[in-house]
Amino acid sequence: MAQLSRGHPTERELEILKVLWKDGPHTMRQMHEALSLTSNTGSKALLTIMNIMVKKGYLTLQRRSKAEGGNLYSAKVTQPSTARAMLQSLARRLFGSSVASAIQNLAIAGELDQAELSELRHALNELAKKHKT
Repeated sequence: MAQLSRGHPTERELEILKVLWKDGPHTMRQMHEALSLTSNTGSKALLTIMNIMVKKGYLTLQRRSKAEGGNLYSAKVTQPSTARAMLQSLARRLFGSSVASAIQNLAIAGELDQAELSELRHALNELAKKHKT
């Protein structure tokens, strides 16, 4: 998958990416329908945003005929790579690149339940094992 462009997706771009990550490729019409519950964006504005996302490297555009349902958009970046890039940027800007400080603050602010705490412990233990070898 492609790397994120220099910046990060906007809130609207993230909404679009989340739909594509969850449900796979969409036409413009399908995307408009998928976002209609939370979006007042018109079709023309949505098309503009999606074409900008293609230029930024967030989406891939597969040109198809109108008989095939129009152009098909798919995510070019993955959710994990996008999350990592955005979290690394936040840690760098807010916590002086201290991942530990970022994790501590997120954990405290997140009011984690026991299952989430267990998952976090497991992830940290796995990371510790990797650093020992």
